Amino acid sequence: MFSEILTVALVAAGTFVASSPTGLAPYSWTVHNFNGTCSAATCFAWGFSISGLDGPLGQPAFIANDCAVNNRNEPEHQLCRGLEISVPGSVGVQIYGANYYGGLLSVQYTFQQ
Repeated sequence: MFSEILTVALVAAGTFVASSPTGLAPYSWTVHNFNGTCSAATCFAWGFSISGLDGPLGQPAFIANDCAVNNRNEPEHQLCRGLEISVPGSVGVQIYGANYYGGLLSVQYTFQQ
């Protein structure tokens, strides 16, 4: 089996492009239903879904639902609860430097084929 991990930094909701492991072809995915829980000083929790079509290097299409992060800088990516994909895999999220205006969101897409 071949295992592949893609990680991308996201800074806002929308469509994003991740570099492939070889750097040859871009791979894009979309963030849906992005929402946050904020106070007057900071945002402390976010929720969203992520989807991606078949990638240019054979990455399988996926839909990851119920992805959630908070600003506690967890040491590892937190897995999205719902994942639809045709091969074994996962999508995890992590956030860095969270404040009222957002933070740096890291998404890790792992699959086997």
